[in-house]
Amino acid sequence: TICAQMAIKVFRKGEIIFLQGDQSDGYYFILHGNAVVFATSDVGAIKSIDRSRPIGRFQDALGAKLTTLQSNSGFGEVSFLSDSKHVAPRTASIISGGGGEIEIDGKKNKKEIH
Repeated sequence: TICAQMAIKVFRKGEIIFLQGDQSDGYYFILHGNAVVFATSDVGAIKSIDRSRPIGRFQDALGAKLTTLQSNSGFGEVSFLSDSKHVAPRTASIISGGGGEIEIDGKKNKKEIH
């Protein structure tokens, strides 16, 4: 089953889950906490973000805050559901508000969902 193959990842508040333009690595489901969604039309600005530094310093490069996703919400479906030969890049940046997420590895589990 899909649930048996899920991996739980815990993200600290302010930690980058993924950035707009990144390659897909699966679908995420928030167990606890929240995640903030950002999008920008200046994808070049995303490249200036140093993933090893706190995000606050680079927050302007993320673009506009679109929403905050709460527990029992999922994200990453655009990339996850795209054709496996033509994986769509991430369409938004997701920053952890704290808590745990479940990741479904799209490359392994996608076939089980269809």
